[in-house]
Amino acid sequence: MYRAGKVKILAVGGAERSPVVAEVPTLAESGLPGFRSVTWLPSWRRATPAALADKINRDVVDGLRQPDVAASLARLTLEPMIGSPADAARFFAEETRLWGKVIAEAHIKIE
Repeated sequence: MYRAGKVKILAVGGAERSPVVAEVPTLAESGLPGFRSVTWLPSWRRATPAALADKINRDVVDGLRQPDVAASLARLTLEPMIGSPADAARFFAEETRLWGKVIAEAHIKIE
């Protein structure tokens, strides 16, 4: 719809511009410095034994690097964050701190 001119994208939520729509600024560039919000789906669980998590990660990364898979993800405007289980754990901890602070400051409660 964006490419057809039916909708306008004002900004993207990632820390960097999306290669899919590189002409669209980030929210940080648009006046919200430091803002970053991404949708992510980890391919591991905290209770997964390290050796198994490493194997799953290697297999998933190998799959994501296949040209046909990368092309399919790009068509869906999905940008994989390829890394290790340790990278994912750091990212999860950062997201927990970031959004935990937002939730606490906004006094958001589950109802």
